[in-house]
Amino acid sequence: IAILLLSTISFEVFAADPKVSIIIPVYNTPENLLRDSLESAKNQTLKDIEIICVDDGSTNGSEKILDEYAKSDPRFKIVHQKNGGCSVARNKGLDIAKGEYIQFLDSDDTINPTMSEKCYNKAKEHNADIVKCGYTAEWNWAEFSIEDKVTVGPAFHFEGQGFIWNGIWKRIFSKGDKLYSFVDSKRRGDEVLNLTFMPKANKIIYFSEKLYHYTKENSNSITNVFEKMHNDELECISKNIECIYKNWKNNGYFSDNIAKIDFLKFILRCDKTSQHLNSIKSKYNLLLAGVGSELLQVDVINQLPLKERIEFKVMMQQANCK
Repeated sequence: IAILLLSTISFEVFAADPKVSIIIPVYNTPENLLRDSLESAKNQTLKDIEIICVDDGSTNGSEKILDEYAKSDPRFKIVHQKNGGCSVARNKGLDIAKGEYIQFLDSDDTINPTMSEKCYNKAKEHNADIVKCGYTAEWNWAEFSIEDKVTVGPAFHFEGQGFIWNGIWKRIFSKGDKLYSFVDSKRRGDEVLNLTFMPKANKIIYFSEKLYHYTKENSNSITNVFEKMHNDELECISKNIECIYKNWKNNGYFSDNIAKIDFLKFILRCDKTSQHLNSIKSKYNLLLAGVGSELLQVDVINQLPLKERIEFKVMMQQANCK
């Protein structure tokens, strides 16, 4: 009995449904990065959390490290599955998540010890569906600043954010609509999530504190592996545009002219960031392939600011759109 007492770790008992579910997809993450990431989740000042780690077919020992953490901390829930990609792993985490809010963490990144608590408190204080914070990064951006503000009503705009991990999301958003269920998005899938679920939010809180730390050191990460596998980025971007268009159309968002204009701006943004296709005509045809004619009317395009209006009309001409 004495031995059992000595080897037992005591944890505070919480309600069946935690305040936040942290979902971490893992694929062959280097041990030092993985342990740093898991420790940052484990050491959150908000203790009423669950940490769902989805091992997406790792073969480098990552799966053993996850099991190790689960044995020492019951808040860790580990799922082992065949490799399916980041979206599949995140969906698996959502299947079993019980938290009031969802938080995503990449297995080679870390979060500030106060991130879950500060985001959750902001959400509860303002009765918000989504909370977004700033982040730092170890690549071509030194950091990402975000303006402190509150938006009420559907958010059709992109807000310059291509990531889903810098904040928390109310779990109700995952009911009925799985992440990326509209397309197998191996690249830029976070854009699909942002533009699919942000219009559903009644209120979004943005605050400037940088609480997430992003790194691109892991060449074996799920994101980087799929980047290498999926050479034709434009084809994937085209599918993303199509799936977001269908989602907005099915939800009736295009009855609002603001949504129409913001969607055209999103296409222009995709044009500026797309690569790997030499034919301009083929490129623009791909970008516009999944877009309904109601968005390509002159009276809609003319509502764009002058510079963007000219850019979009050039795109239409090059694609031979009527």
